[in-house]
Amino acid sequence: MARKMLMQNNLLTIADIAIDLPSESAPRLLVQRKKMQLSISHSGTAIAVALSDQPIGLDIEQIKCRDIKALTEQLPAMAGVTTLQQFYQRWTGCEAYSKYSADSIWQTLQRPLPKQISLYYLPLSDYMLCLCYRKSDVAIQNIGELR
Repeated sequence: MARKMLMQNNLLTIADIAIDLPSESAPRLLVQRKKMQLSISHSGTAIAVALSDQPIGLDIEQIKCRDIKALTEQLPAMAGVTTLQQFYQRWTGCEAYSKYSADSIWQTLQRPLPKQISLYYLPLSDYMLCLCYRKSDVAIQNIGELR
């Protein structure tokens, strides 16, 4: 999917794109030998991919009924969450930040999210997507379905 996005939007060939998917760490992406950031997430039948030259983190979650109180009461990052919408925004924010920072999700949930990051939420039909980044002047492009 990442290769297809890059090839469609940047007129690249397969030979220009190298992706390494180690099981113990985040994916690595080289585009024409230049390191880029790649974040991948999936839930239900949805797959999301984010590409950038700056650090990023991405999460997508299928919205389902949850016992919000049981899932949030012992986690400082989830403090104040009372609705399903709030839960999925905060949860995807934590997951995206975990990928952005390379902290474990458990570490991320043990403290409030930092103020100096930006979280972009995209509610989709039955899903919540969150992109975490730092630069305030970031341009978010190519949001949509890739076929």
